[in-house]
Amino acid sequence: MRASVNPARIQKYSVNTAIWLFVRDPETLDEVEREDLVAFCQASPTLKRAYDLVQDFLSIVHKREGVRLDAWLEKITESGLAELQSFASGIEKDKDAVQAGLTWPINNGVVEGNVTKLKRDFASNVWKSRISPPASTSAPRIVAAGESLPRLADVIKPEVGDA
Repeated sequence: MRASVNPARIQKYSVNTAIWLFVRDPETLDEVEREDLVAFCQASPTLKRAYDLVQDFLSIVHKREGVRLDAWLEKITESGLAELQSFASGIEKDKDAVQAGLTWPINNGVVEGNVTKLKRDFASNVWKSRISPPASTSAPRIVAAGESLPRLADVIKPEVGDA
């Protein structure tokens, strides 16, 4: 697809929106977004190189092709793109883990789900414990942090005739 480079058209994009355009699957873009993406890539060889490298990395991740990681890191080194080189530097620091994540068929999704559930349940129980017992006619109230709960004798009022 060929689009004419219209600076006004691509200047409407915020940085975050342009980045979102670069990291999305090209198949999911509508016609206007595709034309704008082509305009970005035609406007600057640096943007075109960055787009190609980002899409290549996303392909490695989605297809779990960890064997291509070293070649991709080499391309980043040769690219001269400081932002991507910084990203690649972070990958290099923990390369074994990244390589394993892109290669091994296992993941820790189930474990993370259980941890999240435990955290949610714990937080719920903590908040439930902060609600004082209701008085005979009043609604429960939230007890501020550090405030002590009222004594049961203070909450329950004796009936007339009891004593």
